[in-house]
Amino acid sequence: MTSLHQLAYSLESVDDTAHKISFLHLEAAVTKIVIDLGIFKQMSQGDGATSLDSLSKKTGAEKPLFKRIMTHLAATGAVKETGTDEFATTVITRNSATPLAEAGIQHHFATVCPQYQALPAVLKSTGHCNPTNPCHTAFHDAWNTTQEPFAWFGENADYHKYFNDYMALRQGLKQTWLEAYPIHEVLDTTGDYSDRAVFVNTGGGIGHQCAQFKAAYPNTRGRSVSEYVQRDRPKLLDYDIALKLGGKDRIYDELVGVEFKLDIVFMYSTPRGSTTTKTTQRNYPRVSPYYLLET
Repeated sequence: MTSLHQLAYSLESVDDTAHKISFLHLEAAVTKIVIDLGIFKQMSQGDGATSLDSLSKKTGAEKPLFKRIMTHLAATGAVKETGTDEFATTVITRNSATPLAEAGIQHHFATVCPQYQALPAVLKSTGHCNPTNPCHTAFHDAWNTTQEPFAWFGENADYHKYFNDYMALRQGLKQTWLEAYPIHEVLDTTGDYSDRAVFVNTGGGIGHQCAQFKAAYPNTRGRSVSEYVQRDRPKLLDYDIALKLGGKDRIYDELVGVEFKLDIVFMYSTPRGSTTTKTTQRNYPRVSPYYLLET
């Protein structure tokens, strides 16, 4: 795949490169519009080509505008134009119709893309030095806030939902860190650790990685703790999300046995005696990854 991309890049003209980079924002915006209208899902449910009239009626979008949207999708390979006002699915259509892709695109377009837009100005203001101040980042400028991201999420429910949906659905990926990290070198997976936490995921959201750990090592007896980040607030974690994703309590069932704890990582609260600790180093200013790995 990388070789094919490199070959395509090598054939670009100056105009090709300029347009490719300049219109990346548009491609993301149109994809967001299409997801909101449910077009990818509708097309992926049928066989063969779908008419413009049919899709327009189902979505309620005005036909002239809808045609412009579909033509753009065809130009970027997200759908295939098979005839006059007829469109069929491609791999991109079907991929984009999955819950994981939808959640990821919603989260990144809504929450992350504004930060990309703010990044050049932030780096210019710091003289293009490596960022060291966790209280002044592209996130803070993009959202005009002094809050750290997880506190901000707690007050912005829609963005919080996009983030949690994406994090939870990533548990369905075929390959996770568990396939790469040498668990057996640090943990006897058949041992009895009933008296302590055997796995702690700092910033663990709704516990999806704890569920993955328990599924991969079902014979390991010990507490599996998901710490969710939220300082000075009752909770950021929305347990209802576990019921809403995947249908028929699928994810909820996988979370049985996972212990949830309000994360006070800023005070070095990772449970002492835990054997394995996984943390995502976002903008935790006081936490040393070496400290976490040694606890």
